[in-house]
Amino acid sequence: MAAPSPGPRLVVGLTGYTCSGKSELAKVLGTKGFARIDLGDITREVAKRRGLPVARDETWALFASLVAESPAWRVAPILERLRASRSELVVLDGLRVREEVEALRRELGSRLLVLEVRTDEAVRVRRATARRRDVDPIRWDDVAKARWEKMDREEVAMVDRIRPLVDAVVNGGGLG
Repeated sequence: MAAPSPGPRLVVGLTGYTCSGKSELAKVLGTKGFARIDLGDITREVAKRRGLPVARDETWALFASLVAESPAWRVAPILERLRASRSELVVLDGLRVREEVEALRRELGSRLLVLEVRTDEAVRVRRATARRRDVDPIRWDDVAKARWEKMDREEVAMVDRIRPLVDAVVNGGGLG
């Protein structure tokens, strides 16, 4: 095993389906002294550097293409952010790929705790309707429903691959 890398003494990585409450849990952890690293920001930064739109559909397509090329492509930028963090406690919001979790675990060892935020689908749909991000449906017409279902299937498949590496499950139904 490699020598421990510099950085925080505890890193909590959050995974879960869309609107499960990952960001809400990250906010709660923030009130307990955790610094938050939004892993979606890494993809948005790549999109900006390439002159691409940063809307959800485009960044998701970019993320998927980068994962297809190299599943653990975000690990180096994540580790850079962790090394630069001044906090002893950090939460990674949005782990999506099994290979990145495996690589982070090799690098961080027991300092990494992976939590899955799990929430009933009806609650997730209600949250998606209420939060009004560009990807979220304002009303559930056939187009919005099809878009949500496609995105959800893709994210479910990714999170399901991470599930064997999860240290604990958090009920996200009461968050947010």
